[in-house]
Amino acid sequence: PFMIGFILIGLAANLHLLPPPATDATVRTGKLLLTFAMSGLGMRIHLPSLLQNGLKVLGVQAIATGLQILTALGLIRLLL
Repeated sequence: PFMIGFILIGLAANLHLLPPPATDATVRTGKLLLTFAMSGLGMRIHLPSLLQNGLKVLGVQAIATGLQILTALGLIRLLL
């Protein structure tokens, strides 16, 4: 269902079958849903398995999380 909807919305937008406000709404909704999906992937991180695999992995994750936070704060500052 997701792929079918994705293809149909993509075709409708590229063929200009949707009015500009609807196209803008689908872009915003798509970004929001992508954010939810990426957050869901991030929440599947299990701390005991990270500790089992070593502190090196935990350090890389901490750096990645810090970069994500800094990027988000930078974008918020830039856009507001």
